[in-house]
Amino acid sequence: MEPLDSAYTQQHRGRDNRHHSIRPRSEKMIQSLHIEKSAPGQYLARVMNEHSEALSFTSGTIAGAIRDAARMLPKAKAFHIWYEHVSVGTTPIQHMQNEPETLASKLKLLHGQFWG
Repeated sequence: MEPLDSAYTQQHRGRDNRHHSIRPRSEKMIQSLHIEKSAPGQYLARVMNEHSEALSFTSGTIAGAIRDAARMLPKAKAFHIWYEHVSVGTTPIQHMQNEPETLASKLKLLHGQFWG
């Protein structure tokens, strides 16, 4: 490996970071919504931040869990949505607010394809 060019090193060593917007990692992170069936007609929903649980609640339907998560955390831009072991991927909060039934149907269909 060659040593760094001294001009490059000098330029970056003395950099003034006051003008750079550096957000804490958590502000850039997209939270995950994990939905699990806990009993007939009852679903446990957990919102996860990296490795910790930020919010937990129950809902009567998968669509209700999706809608409630969007309602409880309106400043979120998107969620990674999971039902059991399947995911519909990264979903904008607007879709969660306006199309929770469609998202729930996709999750149920995926779940049925793999776990019948």
